[in-house]
Amino acid sequence: MIKTFTLEDRIMRRKKLGLAAQSTVEYVAAILVIIGVLIVAGFYYQRSLQGKYRQSVDTLGGGEQY
Repeated sequence: MIKTFTLEDRIMRRKKLGLAAQSTVEYVAAILVIIGVLIVAGFYYQRSLQGKYRQSVDTLGGGEQY
């Protein structure tokens, strides 16, 4: 037996598919934003550590460059 879909059934299926696709896009966008924030925070953290190391070396070396 072949099931035939009415126009209303087709419209409802498209709406459900559209909502699922929209949710997926929103999740992907949120994940990309979080990854971007982590990358930027990593750069700031790295620069902070480099500054602390330089300050320590400058203190130990009396400010002289070799």
